Amino acid sequence: MNKNNNFDKFLKRRFQKSVCDIKNDGFTEKVLSKLPITNTYSIKRNLIIYALGILSVLIFFISEGFNLLIYSINEVVNKSKHLITPSFLSIFVIIVFLGMIAYLSSIEYDRKTI
Repeated sequence: MNKNNNFDKFLKRRFQKSVCDIKNDGFTEKVLSKLPITNTYSIKRNLIIYALGILSVLIFFISEGFNLLIYSINEVVNKSKHLITPSFLSIFVIIVFLGMIAYLSSIEYDRKTI
């Protein structure tokens, strides 16, 4: 029993959070005051992103791009039910569409757009 108690005490000491604080004497505030202030949420940037998003959706529907996408998805699903290899064009359209969605969302996530 004594060995278990010693081991429990050892574990408690070993995993206990350190309470040693290092004084920085205002160092953090000095460094932060020297950094440039950037406004990542500018109105111009958001306006351009929303305008381009609306424009691209309008072009997608006006040019009937959704028909090609729906046709491609239907062809892939129907042919996969019958174990027939779908056409290259259908797979290409779906891959391009999904790739563009992933690429544009990653650009927006990284905030490298504008």
